[in-house]
Amino acid sequence: QRPHTSKKNLSKFNLNALEKLNLKNLEVHLNNLEGHILSYKHQKDFSNSRIEIESFKKYLDEKIYGRVIENPKEITVLDYYQDFVQKIISGKILTNSNKKYKIRTIKSYKVSYRRLEKFIGSRTLYFEDVDMNFYNDFVAFLQDLNYAHNSIGTTIKHLKVIMDSALIHGIHRNIIYKDKRFKKFDVVSFQIYLDEKEIEKLENLELPFQSKMDISRDFFLLAYYTGQRFSDTIQISTKVE
Repeated sequence: QRPHTSKKNLSKFNLNALEKLNLKNLEVHLNNLEGHILSYKHQKDFSNSRIEIESFKKYLDEKIYGRVIENPKEITVLDYYQDFVQKIISGKILTNSNKKYKIRTIKSYKVSYRRLEKFIGSRTLYFEDVDMNFYNDFVAFLQDLNYAHNSIGTTIKHLKVIMDSALIHGIHRNIIYKDKRFKKFDVVSFQIYLDEKEIEKLENLELPFQSKMDISRDFFLLAYYTGQRFSDTIQISTKVE
């Protein structure tokens, strides 16, 4: 349809809506609309489902007019957590430096997941349920199991990553995890090390040849002099391929 230029036709339009709209906030409204569209797309990507026009219209209608979204708690924390772990294993989710997660990091996420799963038990935890009461109860639960402070801190850090990822993908709108009280706490750990004289004594210590202690000592010294991690050192083989 061509634009109207007739003053008679233009006078029929109700301009009250335009008068009520604060044009200064137009950019904000457009940005919010863009955010809703991206959130809908992220949710569909997460669930690997197709974008349907009617569903999309309904979603925008609910968002724009402030109506309650049906089934807002469809995805649980454990569901998303498990999917997140699978995606970092497959490489679909990368680190901030666009690299695949290391094996030990993936193992750490799995440990954190199992701890959360054990804490939740038969209950169902949704993202909107994660508040300060949850945080305090979860930390107390981990402390009762005698986990080290730094270990508990890692578990909380992983949970915050999950919350952040789900927020970005439009799964929830709960930002309590950003509160300074919802923290990944740690303590200063003491580093135990050997000085050069102690290394020399260990190197010159007489041990039965090819005994377990002799081999362990050699592995330790090899790691010490080469700067390799223990996990790399034990993979060294005398076999030539």
